[in-house]
Amino acid sequence: MPAPQSGVPADGWASRVPARFYAGLAISAVCTALALQGISLEGVRDALWHVQPLWLLASIFFFIASYLARTARWQMLFRPRRVTFSNTLSALSIGYLLSNLLPARLGDVARAVLLGWRENISRANALATVLVERVSDGIMVGALLLTLLVVAAPVSDDARAVGVLAVAGGATTLIVLGALSAHVGTLRQRLNERLVRHTLLGRMWPIFASAAEGLAGLRSPRALAALSGWSVAVWTLNTLSYWTMLLALDLSLPLTAAMLIIVVTGLVAIVPSSPGYIGVFHFTIQQTLVQAYRVEPSIGLSYALLIHAVTYLGTTILGLLFLWREGLSLRNVAV
Repeated sequence: MPAPQSGVPADGWASRVPARFYAGLAISAVCTALALQGISLEGVRDALWHVQPLWLLASIFFFIASYLARTARWQMLFRPRRVTFSNTLSALSIGYLLSNLLPARLGDVARAVLLGWRENISRANALATVLVERVSDGIMVGALLLTLLVVAAPVSDDARAVGVLAVAGGATTLIVLGALSAHVGTLRQRLNERLVRHTLLGRMWPIFASAAEGLAGLRSPRALAALSGWSVAVWTLNTLSYWTMLLALDLSLPLTAAMLIIVVTGLVAIVPSSPGYIGVFHFTIQQTLVQAYRVEPSIGLSYALLIHAVTYLGTTILGLLFLWREGLSLRNVAV
């Protein structure tokens, strides 16, 4: 595989900036202005100055634990192939760094390519595991929404249907992908050999088969149970990180408040924004706290700034550290 001087394969996935990127910048600018509208900067400063250090440390601890659990989940998806935890953590961190700095979540592609290069795994295989991760995360967001619907005030049937569809649709997708991966050999045998050998399907088959290998972690009920367990751990720890950050600002809100923030920000993530979700992330969290819990806008913005610093700044620092450890640069991995 040809590689630049740094040893990382270069495919030029960041060579073009899509129009969505510029739209995201505009939306982020508008959301930033809205979040700052009528805000007392002194109130924000005072809230940040009087943050409770023990709860802040607890939030950081749960974030790190969630991050490590996410790494272990991704590593598990490559079974039965043995992939080292250190290489998985390095690729994940560099990928998140790129997602924080570049548009269109290019970090997901980058981390799959980086780990594939480190562990001698095909790109299709590695990208398939990232797909499984994203589907699993969608299921968990749906599960959080359903939990909120059960414990919170009565809601409309439409809102309940969204949660049910997210969980059921995601679970069905994982089962279908696992079944497809388990029977890829049988599928080829049933296809006409001439069709496979002489058509586009035949030329694409090696890529399809390699991607199917990336779904090996879904081939048995035990593997699906392990994936479910790790996903629950990831999102439980993440929820605790968001909740303890609320307590750090003396916001005595229930655990469901953190769950609501995660669900809303997860749904809003589909909206174009600048890299790192600057502005969109802050305005969404601020308004969630203001509208649902009557929190002061300046306090809501302070919370958004703190949780953004822990999550996005934290992943950016980790990514830079692993980038330095690997002897790489942003130019090497983003070209």
